[in-house]
Amino acid sequence: MTARLVDNPDVAFAMCEYVYAIDDYEGSLTAPEVEQLLAELTDAIRETVFPSSAAPEPEKQEEPPQEKEEEPESAADVDETDVEPEDAELDENEDLDDAGPFDNSLQRKPDGYYPIDEHAAANAKRAISFDEYIPNSETAIYRSEVDRARETAAAQQKKVEPQYHARIARTLDRFERLLASWYDRRNAAEASCPSILIVGAGNFPAAKHAKKMERLSALYKERDKIFELLNRLEGVGTSGIRSDDANAIEKLEEKLAQLLETHEEMKRANAYLRRNGSWKGYDNPEFVEKAYDSQGVPSYFYLTNSNQEARRIESRIALLKRQAATDYGDGWEFEGGVAKVSKEENRLQIFFDAVPDSTTRTKLKERGFRWSPRNKAWQRQLSPDAIWAGKFLGYIPKDWKPKPIRSNDDPETDN
Repeated sequence: MTARLVDNPDVAFAMCEYVYAIDDYEGSLTAPEVEQLLAELTDAIRETVFPSSAAPEPEKQEEPPQEKEEEPESAADVDETDVEPEDAELDENEDLDDAGPFDNSLQRKPDGYYPIDEHAAANAKRAISFDEYIPNSETAIYRSEVDRARETAAAQQKKVEPQYHARIARTLDRFERLLASWYDRRNAAEASCPSILIVGAGNFPAAKHAKKMERLSALYKERDKIFELLNRLEGVGTSGIRSDDANAIEKLEEKLAQLLETHEEMKRANAYLRRNGSWKGYDNPEFVEKAYDSQGVPSYFYLTNSNQEARRIESRIALLKRQAATDYGDGWEFEGGVAKVSKEENRLQIFFDAVPDSTTRTKLKERGFRWSPRNKAWQRQLSPDAIWAGKFLGYIPKDWKPKPIRSNDDPETDN
């Protein structure tokens, strides 16, 4: 028989035991008896690689799919304030589809890292290779990726104002937690069905292996989504002015003042160009350098875009001031929960007494709400549209109207 080097001594012993039995009786064994011995050899190898306590279950007939109660802590449901997209003028509720479950049960170890299931990693190794698993090698790989992410976060914190540091820390923690969960789920999927090189072709569960490969394919797509968090982390605090920024109104007013000043300078430069046919002698040459085309011919500044941008910023300032001056009370109770407005986070939040069913979660997501693991609420950015969505879904009374905050100095304030 053909000789082959086997690194695992237990597997080698099992193979030799049965191979010698075949060699000893090669002249007298019938074909069915040889097949029976080979089948026993396959079972012995399977039992050696996967002890009975960790052996993969035999393939079962496919049962009708049953609806599984979905947990709300998945990245597809998560409010991106926990992932922190930074441009507040984009859709802050854009989600990370299929980035895996947000496992709140994971706790950091004393050394500051989330744990990796080494037993699952060892089983995954045995399922695809005769090589021995190196203890803690999976943990080392995970920690090296976390260390690189922490270096990125530290570099970003040096670039931005201190008010963004907590947001960077939350995004980093979410990345570390999701990645640890991903490794455990990947290893469990890998160990769910051994390779054909391990168990042989005789009893190889092809259908189960196909399901395993589909699961692994989906998991690696999740991994790509998880690493998108690092791209978002690098954008925290560097673009846009978020509406939940405590100084958002002041920053927008400063931006508007600079825009209006630039607009007036553009008008003055255009008038100078019309009178003189060029900008030669203009008192602000640095300003007009960008107004020359590729061939050095001066062109007029277009004022339409700056006018639109100024009106847009003025509209945001007015909305934020109106929301800051609105009294939302203590919220609105409904059957099974309560809806509240958080001015600190600039969010409309829906709190349920129990996990809502899949139909309710689907409706919430259709109206822009996302699950926030940090706040334990379904929420979306506060705006007139958010209030309308709350009324549409039945969490806010349809006859509710915003009322301004009244003070002793201004008792006659009205809408």
